[in-house]
Amino acid sequence: MFRVLIVDDEEIILRGVKRLIEKKLQLPFEVEVCVAASAAAALEEAKVFGPDLILTDIRMPETDGFAFVEQLRSRNIDCDIAILTSHADFTYAKRAISFQVRGFLLKPVEKRELEEILLDSYRRGEENREEEERECLLQLRSILLYDVEGELADEDILHGMFPYRYFTVVLVESETAGGRYAGLLEAEIAYFACSRTFYLASAKQYVTMCNHEKFNLDVDLLKAGVRKLFWQEKYYCSVSISSNSWTELHSLYTNARLRIFYEKLYVENKVLADISFITYRDCIEIFTENDRQKMRERIGEYLDKILDQYAASPGLFQGIGSSFVRNCNTYLENLGAGRMENPFEESGIESKEEMIQAIQHSILFYRERRKEADISRNEPVCVPRIAAYISCHYTEDISLETLAEALELHPNYICAVFKKHFGESFLTYLQKVRVSAAKEMLRSSRDYTLKEVAEKVGYPNADRLIRVFKKYEGVTPGEFKKMYE
Repeated sequence: MFRVLIVDDEEIILRGVKRLIEKKLQLPFEVEVCVAASAAAALEEAKVFGPDLILTDIRMPETDGFAFVEQLRSRNIDCDIAILTSHADFTYAKRAISFQVRGFLLKPVEKRELEEILLDSYRRGEENREEEERECLLQLRSILLYDVEGELADEDILHGMFPYRYFTVVLVESETAGGRYAGLLEAEIAYFACSRTFYLASAKQYVTMCNHEKFNLDVDLLKAGVRKLFWQEKYYCSVSISSNSWTELHSLYTNARLRIFYEKLYVENKVLADISFITYRDCIEIFTENDRQKMRERIGEYLDKILDQYAASPGLFQGIGSSFVRNCNTYLENLGAGRMENPFEESGIESKEEMIQAIQHSILFYRERRKEADISRNEPVCVPRIAAYISCHYTEDISLETLAEALELHPNYICAVFKKHFGESFLTYLQKVRVSAAKEMLRSSRDYTLKEVAEKVGYPNADRLIRVFKKYEGVTPGEFKKMYE
């Protein structure tokens, strides 16, 4: 629904423009119209009504149109504004441009000009929404794949795309399908939940973020729909557990990946598959424990959990070791770190105590190798490389993944560098660089339009710049510029 607020102290104008919009214009979208006879009344209406476009008179008894616009901007009411006036004066038009006003209509309002204003505002809104959704999805993709810090540029956009409480990840892996089923899969899953699907070519995976109202999805019915699409392909499908937070997307993705991993192992070794499934968290807690004595204790508890269900044997110990290494490598892959070697394939271990020693030794050996790798990688050298790349490319549409690809570094490694050396996330750092560049342009003697500033600092439109600028500076770009006039 496209919402229009008309502000004018003349009743005949209010009724006339409202009737034009509701009865005379042939618009390809639904419109809701609200009217206000004063600026004060309009401010109150705007807070509740949430207009996409405001048509306001210039000359009103208590507050003129430009003062009204200033009050709207100061209250962070974000919408398009067009000016209504019976005075065809260039001064008004010039002031209207300085207030980032989108249109200038002379009374009596002509049907064609009014229609153009509404169409233009609606199209811009749709373009902005699509661009913001695209940016939000890229951020969610990074959170899902790399477990980066859970920060989004605009959570309102997220809630618009995913309005329900729960999130689930559906994963379809196929060596033969390519990426041609992404749109069809998204449409199929949309029957069960709000969904967004992307194809991860490197892993040959279709990854779908699902948002739904009830905690449990009908997994059997959902998988039947997937089967209908992929019946000609060899594929695996898994549905993760559910969470009530988008910040858990990476955990959901890992859960779905492990389910496929276990399904593949099931054919080869059911015991190994069962062990892997029930002990993933135990393996990571052991692997990340720094106290050696506590590590030994955790390994003993881990083995007891398994040995309570399965009889000890050299074959079982070999399977436990392989399962442990595979679970740790899943965790390390998420971090962008090197893989552990598997020393258990021909280990000949016959007792619990030997197994404790072998697992601890494999962890400590890996850590020593990792220290050497970190020294050779020389992390401090990467910091200026990252900063220099962003400084040179912030005007482009760069993401965590494009930055990682350009510098030949893993996205998780870059996230760790930002957290350690910059004290903030990649997204926050990039936004601050862009805002700083925008401030320099606004302080310059050249009279840049907001659209020009936005495009030159890497944003697709002025609206996006305004939101980010106000987030960090507390004022809009227009208000900032006035400080230096």
